[in-house]
This record gives sequence, structure tokens and C-alpha cells, in this order.
Amino acid sequence: MTDDMKELALLTLYADYQVQASEDRAELDGKEQFWKDWIALLETKKGSAEARLLQEVVLHEEGAEGFVRLADKNYKVHPSLYLAVMKEYEHIHDYGKIEEIGEQALEKIEKKLVVRSETALKAAYASDCLQHREKMMRFCWESFLSEPTVRNFLRLFGIC
Repeated sequence: MTDDMKELALLTLYADYQVQASEDRAELDGKEQFWKDWIALLETKKGSAEARLLQEVVLHEEGAEGFVRLADKNYKVHPSLYLAVMKEYEHIHDYGKIEEIGEQALEKIEKKLVVRSETALKAAYASDCLQHREKMMRFCWESFLSEPTVRNFLRLFGIC
């Protein structure tokens, strides 16, 4: 069996498991090992579906702090994890944590990636909520550096 076939089989099993009502789901023997193996597999695979599955399992198993650890570890393969974890903290209005994660993300994510710009904008919004004007402007600048659009340029002057 090839690696692609194994991956397809795992994704199919996971999808089937997810659609089952909780009372109809099989209880997995060695569930902890299954989740560790599942996370390890997804960490090596690029793609939006893989990133989404990785986010779901880590949030379920480890919570938001595990999600931050995951983003720190896998930013090269899944740079969007930082943005996703910031969105999780946005649900509970923890703007300080969003700002902190934004700073971490900007140090690590490649400057040329659009997701870096999106991450910087999310952090800029958090800084604005916290009334941290200097940080907000720095995040807007970083957003422009990663995605030099007219809209991001205008943000530097408070127009957008």
C-alpha cells in the first residue's frame, strides 16, 4: 500500500467517524496513540484540509494552548495555524493573547506569504482594541510588507 493510499484510508476513516452520531461511534482502543499518530501524520502534510483537520484534533485534545504550541512547531508547513489560533482567542475577546501570538507569528512566518499579512491585520485589530496605537501601526506596516496592496498602504494612514 502506497503512502497516498494510506493517507486516503486515514482521511476516509476520520470522515466516517466524524459523521456518526456520538452514540453510534466505535470506541477506539488506544485512542491516545491514535490521536498522536494522527497529529504526527497531519503535521507532515501540506494543504488546507490537512491544516483544518490538524486544528480540530489539537483543539479537541489540547485546547487553545496546545494550538499555540502546534503553530510554533508547524509554522513552516502550516503558517495559517497562527491565524487560526488567533481566531480562537478572538471568540473569547482575549486581545492581549492575540497581540502576543501575532508578534510570535511575524517573527517566524516568511515575509512573502499572504497569510502573514492576514495575521498582522488580526494582530493590528487586537492592538486597536487594547488601544496600543504604536503596535497597531507596526502590525499594519508588517501587513503591507507581506502584501503590498493599495488597501494595506492606505491602512498606514488610517484611511481604511
